[in-house]
Amino acid sequence: MAQRNMVVRLVSWLVSLPLTLLIILFAVSNRGPVDIAFWPTTYQITVPIYALALLMIVVGFVLGGSIVWTEATGDRARARRYRRKSESLEQDLEKAKMRATEAEVALDALPKQERERLMLEAKNPAA
Repeated sequence: MAQRNMVVRLVSWLVSLPLTLLIILFAVSNRGPVDIAFWPTTYQITVPIYALALLMIVVGFVLGGSIVWTEATGDRARARRYRRKSESLEQDLEKAKMRATEAEVALDALPKQERERLMLEAKNPAA
């Protein structure tokens, strides 16, 4: 597991470092102003091109993340339901193990003939 985390971390660095360099180069290369008008109003703002582009990237990232998070809601609910069911089954298994241990202790406490008779009855319930 530690090896997998190391690989994931390495791939993350190999992807994010060049991407960061590209973003920095883009920002340095595109410092010119651009006018943004908000139709139908007369409001207008002047910002550097890189600021507008980076803002659109951030907005797209947030919207995409929100959509993915919303779509995964059903999966998360199903995972919670399965986890609760698993915990319930584990508790039932522990109770069954305790009952089996108690039955073995009670069986060992019986006289040998009675114990053998019960063991035969358990093997052949119809007899």
